[in-house]
Amino acid sequence: MIRPTLASLVVRALLWAGGLGTLGLPGQTAWAGQTAPVAVIGSGPAREGGVRTATLPLIRCQPHRSADGVVTDPAGLLTLRADLIAAGIRAHLAAATLARTRQLYGAGRNVSAASLQQAEAAEALAAARSRALTAQAIAEFGPALAALIARPTGPVADIASGSAALVAVALAGSPAPRATARDAAGASVTLALIGAMAHAPAGRIGAGFYYRAPLLPAGEPLALDLDRGGSHRGYVIPASAVIYRQGHRAIFIETAPHHFTLITLGDAGAASGLSGGEFVRRAALPPHPVVAIAGAGLLLSIVAGHHGAAGGGS
Repeated sequence: MIRPTLASLVVRALLWAGGLGTLGLPGQTAWAGQTAPVAVIGSGPAREGGVRTATLPLIRCQPHRSADGVVTDPAGLLTLRADLIAAGIRAHLAAATLARTRQLYGAGRNVSAASLQQAEAAEALAAARSRALTAQAIAEFGPALAALIARPTGPVADIASGSAALVAVALAGSPAPRATARDAAGASVTLALIGAMAHAPAGRIGAGFYYRAPLLPAGEPLALDLDRGGSHRGYVIPASAVIYRQGHRAIFIETAPHHFTLITLGDAGAASGLSGGEFVRRAALPPHPVVAIAGAGLLLSIVAGHHGAAGGGS
C-alpha cells in the first residue's frame, strides 16, 4: 500500500476544494471494453490547470511505412534462367524420345531392349538435371521468384529483356503489394511485390522480399514508401494529448461537461508517423471526440490520487 505524503494530502484537499475529483463509475466502459476511470474537474480549476480540449475531425488516412531497398545485379538470375530453360527443353525432348521408343518397342519394330534402356536413362538424367536446377533456384532466390524464372512472360522475362529490374528489400513486417520510390534522378517509380527472398539482403535486418521495378542501374539504393492497404477513416490524436498509464498509451475524452474519461489506445488501428500526431481508427473512439489536448497530466493526477486514496497504487 502506498501511503500519501503530507504534500499530496494538501494538494488533494486543494483539488477537492476547487471542484476537482474522480468518479469510479463501474458502469462506465471504454470503447475497448475496459472499465474507464473518470476525472471530474470544475471549469475554474481546469482553466488554471491548463486543461484545453478540441473536437477532433474525422479524416481519411492512407497508412504507409518506409523501407530501404537496393537494385540487384541480375547476372546470376539470368544465367540460372538460361540453364533452367535449356534443361527444361532437354527434359521435354528426352521424355518425348522415351515415349516414342516405348511405342516402337511394344509394337515389335526395329528397337532393341538396349535402345529402350538408353532412352529411359537419358530421360531420367534430363529430369534429374531439371529438378536440381529448380532446387538451386529455390535455395538462391526463394520459391516465389524461382517459380517465375523460366517462364516466357513475367518479371524475370522482363528483366531478361532489359525492361525491368529486381529490387531486394528488407522488412520487419509483412510486405506491401505495391511500393513507390524515387530514383537517383528524382523520378518516381512504382514497384510490385514478387515474393519472399530465400534470405535477408546482405547487411540488412529483417525478412527479405523481391520487388519488380522499372529498369534501374544495379546497385542503386532506393528509399521505398510501402502502401499498407486501403485507406481508413479515423482521427489524428495530437501528441500533446497522449499520456502513458501502466505502460499503455491513453487519452482523456470529455464525455460530459467537466467529466473526462480515460481511454486506452490499443495497438490495433493506430498508425504513427503522421505530422503532429497519431492516427487512430474511428472504431476506437466515440463519434466527434472532445479530447484533452493539454493538461492531460493534471487529469491523470486526479485519477491517480483517487486510486491512491482507495488504497490502490498510482
